[in-house]
Amino acid sequence: MPYHRTPLRQFSPIIVAFLFCFALLPSCSKQDAGNNVVGIDPSWRPLDIGKNAVNVYGFTIEAINTIERAEHLTLPIITTAPAFLEKGLKQGRYTAILSAMLINQVVKDQYDYSLPLLLVGPVLVVPHNAPISKLREMAGKKVATITESNSFTLLEKHPHILINLYSTITDALAQVANGKVDGALIPALTAYDYCNNIYHGVLKVATPPLSQQGIRLFALKDQNKQLIDSFDNAIRSLQKKGTFDTLMAKWGIAYLPSPPKKPLPEEKESRPSSAPPPRCNITPALHKNHP
Repeated sequence: MPYHRTPLRQFSPIIVAFLFCFALLPSCSKQDAGNNVVGIDPSWRPLDIGKNAVNVYGFTIEAINTIERAEHLTLPIITTAPAFLEKGLKQGRYTAILSAMLINQVVKDQYDYSLPLLLVGPVLVVPHNAPISKLREMAGKKVATITESNSFTLLEKHPHILINLYSTITDALAQVANGKVDGALIPALTAYDYCNNIYHGVLKVATPPLSQQGIRLFALKDQNKQLIDSFDNAIRSLQKKGTFDTLMAKWGIAYLPSPPKKPLPEEKESRPSSAPPPRCNITPALHKNHP
């Protein structure tokens, strides 16, 4: 895919979606000598972010453009399939790659990596009026999550939290909205989407991402530390200025706090003051690839 020099904010969402789909097509570009070339897998494996992938791609390209200007860098982007991302880095096709790979000892031994460009770890979702801002405040309460997820692994470290397992995030959030459980621990981007839309004013995101899982710049060990350092410098500066928060909101991958929904006013009926109130039963609505 050609080098992205034009900020994507100038493009319509339809064009961005087209670019995203085009990015998934094969590419046979090789790294030019002396240039920094960054490989990207636009599906962001191993993350499972579904429809948010195109938004994350748009955010990433615009963030890279901003980092280039801040650090006087030139970072051409080449897209590839997930199976060829690390392979291309090791074969010298890319100077570095942007990836959401989990940090473990094997990764630490093979790569140098930057601060997270975007954190995507689990966040705590609670009812909108709940006075909760930390996971430890859920001790003795029921927290829903998904079996065999990173969220479940995190909850296991808190023995005083009562874990309730569900097969889908939709089910977990419905239980929070119905008052069956006290909160849910789910991936950040999914939580933002639900709380900004379906559960707007009903549920809220109570914490920042509770792990360091995120999208980072990776380079082969001891080969491009200067690039990683420059990338980190830009991230620190832009985070301090709030630039990334603005870009996340623009691309629909940020939580936008809202006031709680107000209950509808009760209808007044004309009846004798001695008459008992009517009985009612109200059920709340739930809301450039290359081989």
